[in-house]
Amino acid sequence: MTHTYQLFDARGNAVDDSNFVIKDNAIVVRDGASLDFETSASQTLHVQVSDKAGATHIEDITIRIEDANDAPTAIKLDGGIVSEAAEAGTVVGKMYTADADKGDSHTYQLVDAKGNVVDDANFVIADNVIVVRDGASLDFETSASQTLHVQVTDKAAHRTSKTSRSTSKMPMKHRPRSGWTAAVSAKQPTPELLSVNSTRRTLTKVTFIRTSWWTLKAI
Repeated sequence: MTHTYQLFDARGNAVDDSNFVIKDNAIVVRDGASLDFETSASQTLHVQVSDKAGATHIEDITIRIEDANDAPTAIKLDGGIVSEAAEAGTVVGKMYTADADKGDSHTYQLVDAKGNVVDDANFVIADNVIVVRDGASLDFETSASQTLHVQVTDKAAHRTSKTSRSTSKMPMKHRPRSGWTAAVSAKQPTPELLSVNSTRRTLTKVTFIRTSWWTLKAI
């Protein structure tokens, strides 16, 4: 005997679910689905089966969404101002990362605009801190700011990058009136792909690298 399956709401009306669709007797993740373990660890579907005689039966099927490592979403800079007379090792600013995965570890690197790791002539990252490097040449009169591209990578190798401008300030007695600002621009995240096992009724989420650019500016 043949059977046909459809998704219904609680009132028995056929619906198009935003995350799942039935194809060839299997529940699959639909294009454009938005599944997030942190928001909801499961989703219940109302599935109706019909036989060729027109008899029907509706049953609730709960799909469990498994957690996966999420890419970092943002970097925050605490600080961002440095004196042109600063010695090597002077702290310019400390970085913090926004990540849905609590307890995740993060590593920071200086990169160029294309994401390639670089050695900057004036600054280096030590732990989670931007510091003045040995032999740096900071001169307010020549350039009151410098742009850095900073990339953060979590323990699953997911990356987020931002562009930061760091500005030199004059020694205190010649210090101009100034402040610190930060500008942020980001690319859209790469979609997450999820697969569902219709027998086990479980999901496995596979997250790909998300890249965005962060600008830190110090003046």
